[in-house]
Amino acid sequence: MKRAASFLKTIALGMAVTALAAGPAAAEETAPAVSESAASQSVVSQSAAATAAQDGTAAGETKENAAAAEEKIDKILGKKAEGEHILHVIVENASGGNIVSVSVIDDMTDLPIEEYLADGEVFADGEKRILYYDEQPAEEEAARRNAEAQEGTPEIRPAYLLRIAMEDGSGYDLHGFTFEDMKEGRIEVADGVAYMVYTSVETGEKVETKEAELAEKARREEEQQQAYVEPVYEQPVYQEPVYQEPVYEAPAPVYDAGAGDQCIGDGLTW
Repeated sequence: MKRAASFLKTIALGMAVTALAAGPAAAEETAPAVSESAASQSVVSQSAAATAAQDGTAAGETKENAAAAEEKIDKILGKKAEGEHILHVIVENASGGNIVSVSVIDDMTDLPIEEYLADGEVFADGEKRILYYDEQPAEEEAARRNAEAQEGTPEIRPAYLLRIAMEDGSGYDLHGFTFEDMKEGRIEVADGVAYMVYTSVETGEKVETKEAELAEKARREEEQQQAYVEPVYEQPVYQEPVYQEPVYEAPAPVYDAGAGDQCIGDGLTW
C-alpha cells in the first residue's frame, strides 16, 4: 500500500513540473490529471486504513465475545486463578461422548502431568468450561534447560498439547494447543483423531486442526512400524539318537581261600 501511494505521488509531481515548464495552458490541462492522481492516492490510503481497522476489529471482537461468554460459564477445568502467567480459554466438548480426564501437557519439558478433572467428575458432551493453565513452571523449566544447554543447541520453548480420555476408554492428544490465538474452541472427534475448531484471534478466520492431527497420527504409526522388528523363527534341527549296544562282561569267580584244610587240634588236620 505504501509503495503504491508513493508511486502515485511521484507521478503527480512529475506531471505538475512538466506542466509548469510547458506554460500556463499546459498547466491548466494537467491540473485535472493531478487532481485525479491525488484522489487515487487518497483512495489507496483509505483502503489501507480500512484493512488495518478490519483486522483489528476482528481480533477485538473475538476477545470481546470470549470475555462475554466466560461470564456465562460457571464450570472450569483446572484451578481458577489470575495473574501474569495464567492462561485461560473456553473449551466446548463437541466430541460426541463424555470426557473423564483432561490434562495440559508441555511436550518440550516433560513436566509432571496434572489432572484437570476431579475423581468421578465428567466433562459432558455439549458442555462448555473455562480451562485455566499456569505457564510459569513450563517457562522456568525451559529457561533452565536453555541455560544448561551447549552452544548451538536449538532453544527450547514450551509447546502445549491437550490430552483427553473418553468414557468409552479411548484417549487422544490434541497437538499444538494454543492459548494465544484461541479464546474459545471446541473439541471434536472423527476418523480416529481428536482436533480443535476455533476462530483465530489474529486473522478472524476459522481454524480446524483435523488434517494436522491425521498427519501426526500417520507419522507416529510409521515410526512404530519402523521400530518393530519381526522376530525370526528358527526351526530346531532334529538329530537321530545313536543307539549303542551294551557290552556284557561276565563276573569273575570268587574263591574262598579259607575253605581248604582246617585244623582240628594237636596239629591234626582234616
